[in-house]
Amino acid sequence: MKYISVGEILAEKELKALGISNPLKVIKNLILKGVLERGEGCYNLAKNIREEVFSLKRKHRLQLRF
Repeated sequence: MKYISVGEILAEKELKALGISNPLKVIKNLILKGVLERGEGCYNLAKNIREEVFSLKRKHRLQLRF
């Protein structure tokens, strides 16, 4: 996972570039399902998902050290 947050305008543009005809509807559904959260001018990966991603990354880094 490269980014956990993206600006509203960029999110809409990138989804349109991927061929999604109604990106705002998709974003709204992801918010309703708890995958995204709306910030000030941006969309963020939901906190519980961010925490899980960071936890997995930490575990992976620790495994690589041994």
